[in-house]
Amino acid sequence: MNLAMEAHIDAFALNIAAGWVGNDAQIANAFTAANSLGFKLFFSFDYAGNGPWAESDVYNLIRTYGWNAAYYQYNGAPFVSTFEGTDNANDWITIKAETGCFFMPDWSSRGAEVALKLGGGVADGLFSWAAWAWGSWNMTTYVDASYNQTLNGKPYMMPVSPWFFTNLPGYKKNWLWRSDDLWYDRWQQVLYFQPEFVEIISWNDFGESHYIGPLDDTQYSAFTIGNAPYNYVENMPHDGWRQLLPYVVDTYKNGHAAFDTEVLVTWYRPTLASACGDGGTTANTASQLQIEYRPVDIVDDRIFISALLSEPAYLTINYGVGEYGVDWDYTPEGGVGIYHASMALNGQTGSLTIQLLRDSGVFISYNPSQGISTTCTNDITNWNVWVGSATYTLTSTIPPPLSLSKQVCVQGWGVGNFEGLYYDFQFLACSGSLTNDKKMEHQLESWNNVTSNFATITIGGNDAGFSKVLIQCILQPPFYGKGGHWWSGETFDCDGEISNAQAVIADKDFTGRLSALYQQILDIPPADQQFALYVAGYSQFFDTTNKADCGTLGLLWYKPPLTLDLRQKINSLTLQVNEKIQQAIANVTVRPHRSITYVDWDSRMDGHRFCTPGYSDEPITNKYEAAHEYFFPSYDTEDNYEGEEDQWPPSSSTTYPVDSQTYSFSVDPKTCANNLDNSGDIFDPDELSNIWCTWAIESATNASFAAAIEAYMTPQSASSADGNITVVWTGDEMVVTFSGSASLGSTAQIFHPKSLGHAFMAEGFLAAIQSSR
Repeated sequence: MNLAMEAHIDAFALNIAAGWVGNDAQIANAFTAANSLGFKLFFSFDYAGNGPWAESDVYNLIRTYGWNAAYYQYNGAPFVSTFEGTDNANDWITIKAETGCFFMPDWSSRGAEVALKLGGGVADGLFSWAAWAWGSWNMTTYVDASYNQTLNGKPYMMPVSPWFFTNLPGYKKNWLWRSDDLWYDRWQQVLYFQPEFVEIISWNDFGESHYIGPLDDTQYSAFTIGNAPYNYVENMPHDGWRQLLPYVVDTYKNGHAAFDTEVLVTWYRPTLASACGDGGTTANTASQLQIEYRPVDIVDDRIFISALLSEPAYLTINYGVGEYGVDWDYTPEGGVGIYHASMALNGQTGSLTIQLLRDSGVFISYNPSQGISTTCTNDITNWNVWVGSATYTLTSTIPPPLSLSKQVCVQGWGVGNFEGLYYDFQFLACSGSLTNDKKMEHQLESWNNVTSNFATITIGGNDAGFSKVLIQCILQPPFYGKGGHWWSGETFDCDGEISNAQAVIADKDFTGRLSALYQQILDIPPADQQFALYVAGYSQFFDTTNKADCGTLGLLWYKPPLTLDLRQKINSLTLQVNEKIQQAIANVTVRPHRSITYVDWDSRMDGHRFCTPGYSDEPITNKYEAAHEYFFPSYDTEDNYEGEEDQWPPSSSTTYPVDSQTYSFSVDPKTCANNLDNSGDIFDPDELSNIWCTWAIESATNASFAAAIEAYMTPQSASSADGNITVVWTGDEMVVTFSGSASLGSTAQIFHPKSLGHAFMAEGFLAAIQSSR
């Protein structure tokens, strides 16, 4: 109980089975301990363990303890739950009337709609047991949304669990559910879903591997009774997961949380998935009418890391044959909060060292006591997970930069005068969204125009890593080609980024995440409302009819040529993503009154792609050629067509004005790294910002490097048709000045369609809508 209170847990659910001889003594002991500590307890009557509870026994327990000082109450009434018990729903009509309890059962086996009607609507709210993902998908809020909609204002208790694996043949249980990123993902979903209650499954259910309490060898009887082939809990602590709870619990309850200790938490399976036999374990379970898979096809051999940080930090992992810089997959709004990442093991084994570092050096260096190997007990893979943690004490308490209520899509809600349009619709697009990140979740949860009869979406390119490919292959500046981030030691190059993108697209999880998102969108409107989802693919960027090099779109003086091979490779990525989008659509369950349609607008861009012959007699040398008016070649504003602002398409005689400008910005080597990968930056993550910071930091301690940069960045050597760039040192800062039309501050808009490109996309959507009516 002390450990639970340290984790900011409010109460324990006492899951009690009917007829167990130890119930009376253990319940009395629990309330004695809770009263001595000021902790709370409530009953969860288990109707599945030893069969149904007798109505009189339930009544007597609630009457005996419901008004105990340690019993958890809600709005002045004893809070009571169950695990199943749908056949005894009518018992609760009398129990509620005689005890005055607040009743929130788990009747998940019947689904939200039926459960709410059982016992004549006796439930005051509902608890769902659906805390784990299906197949290879990451966790979604689809089931939560169904409860929320059905309850229509009544309280909902949302389940959160870190893991699931059981191998107890004596109980006819031997399966796992994908849980890789679950502890991070689920809490992010809680923060945005904001249910009335959250129940963590579980504190000490060792048989199903989802315990967050300490190991206790006096509670391992399930492995003997359940005929387990081995004890898959022994030496497998999960305590580290609790380290994050004070922050997420306080944020959930109060909208914000302060902390004075930075935390690193890591978890991974100690054995590679294919090293030993699977023990007959399945991924998913037919016992719950699920399609079963082999575990090796569902789980990932990865190291998972979540870190509670007061400001951005770099993550490195020394493992196997080398040290690896690992980019964060998720960063918190404003840079303060929980960061999350994972790294593939790639078949390697051994011990590992995980480090967090900033400019001042390493502040957390953690050597987990558990390594990764190919050795298994009884030659059976243990699908349970090992969890460890390390901390760093701060000199002061860190408040959050934003309360939860103000954490919206800070990376941009789009541009333009949407309020001035004639049509009534919600624009919820958020730049940089991934299929399963919190920005996408927030967009869906912000959807309040539930009378909408259709929606459009384009997503998948960010998941595939389009921006990294374009930066490395098209905009690639010097000092960066195969050097990677200065702090990480990772190697990035054009062919490498293309290979990375191909691997992501080919991964079954890519298609699964798309399907899950489409399904979630389709299930938001009321069930009897007609609703259609139109999903756009991506347009190829380059024309490939011209076999010769067609110029360059490079931003600095080193400008990679646009070869035919490079154009074909990048176009191929967009076609591969489009194919996966169509597969994902085919996997969606289309219920009555729903439809989902793929929108192919790629052919409409023929004649308007980069490198299209005939747009110019010269190779691409600047951003004002007509071909560029359909895509942004770099960060830029829309160019006005003089006299034709409202006409589309422009005539072939349209002239394109060149906007002259001179501006400067400074880069402080002492602080610039703090702003890299800042989730509060509208252009994050921005590779050019990384480059300027890299040069400033190196120049601060390397005079010859600073001189070389200044020499290179002169009007003579850095000049192009786009303008000039100069770099000088003023005081302790590097000052970068642009003149002419150069625009190298950031790269967020690269290769996104401009208005003319979006007009083609709009035509595609309109044609699809009209053909479906």
